[in-house]
Amino acid sequence: MAVFHAGNLIKECREQKKLTQMQLCEGICSVSALSRIESGEINPSYYLLSHLVERLGCEVSKFGANITSAAEMSFVNKYEMIKDLLISREFLQAEMRLEELEQEFFSPSQKKKKKVNSIKAEQIEEESAVISEKIKRQLLLCAKSAIAFETNQDEDEILRMIEEAINLTIPNFGEENIRTYLLSFNEISLIEQLAFIHRRKGNMQKAIGIFYSLIESLDKYYFDEYEKSKAYCLTLYNLSSHLGQIENHNEVLKVCDLGIQYCRKHSRLRILPNIAFNKACALYFLDEKSEYKELIIQAYYSSLLHGDVEKANKMKQFSEAELNFVF
Repeated sequence: MAVFHAGNLIKECREQKKLTQMQLCEGICSVSALSRIESGEINPSYYLLSHLVERLGCEVSKFGANITSAAEMSFVNKYEMIKDLLISREFLQAEMRLEELEQEFFSPSQKKKKKVNSIKAEQIEEESAVISEKIKRQLLLCAKSAIAFETNQDEDEILRMIEEAINLTIPNFGEENIRTYLLSFNEISLIEQLAFIHRRKGNMQKAIGIFYSLIESLDKYYFDEYEKSKAYCLTLYNLSSHLGQIENHNEVLKVCDLGIQYCRKHSRLRILPNIAFNKACALYFLDEKSEYKELIIQAYYSSLLHGDVEKANKMKQFSEAELNFVF
């Protein structure tokens, strides 16, 4: 009886998309390590498997992503808690948890070797550990830079963290090449942070260029539309917000219409109110006011429905101050 494993599916998906092993694994692991994964010789860690599958633009759950140890389960659970704190904008708590996680998993006392039965097994184990540590470090740097940005810390230090994190899995990263990269969700998040730093430094066009490049990359490599929508909708929202700041309202409408379409089709309902509100603003400034009030109301109450009270209040304040709309 044939035995199928995640490596079989990775290989099948990679070959369907006419990608070489080097293209898929560049910056993550060696070609030999990917070969061992595809042959079933290595059981990849949760984050390594997720990283490879996301670069293929596929849904991770279809590949049977599994936790391979108690330590890995602990890291995954604690990192997910940090992400939840970031979403709820509890940055002090997130920073404290992040420091604890970094101390727990990356202090010298935590580096323990497992017992192995052969030199070859030891080499495989060591390479797997290096790969796993690299991806975890990138996750921590991504969270650190997000906290630093939201708490208005030094821009140059934030930029240094972002670049360090990106280069862990995309060696020799260049902004001009973003559209050509196979990207995981974490890499996309880091590149979006890079755009935010450019905006804060006053280079709005550079920031907008990054968002367009990310959309091109997603269009090119993410064939699973549902999986693509996870990053696509947020990127379209960020792009529409930046375009609005330079008053390119006609382009805002195009981007928002695409974003609303994707959100509705793939049930990305948390980001939908934000995109709808950006569209309402564009309609108002283009003096197309027949639809904008309805969109404001929908965006406001949808935000409340999803528990985003802070966002709803910002929509209300902006509408009353700038859009001649009183609730």
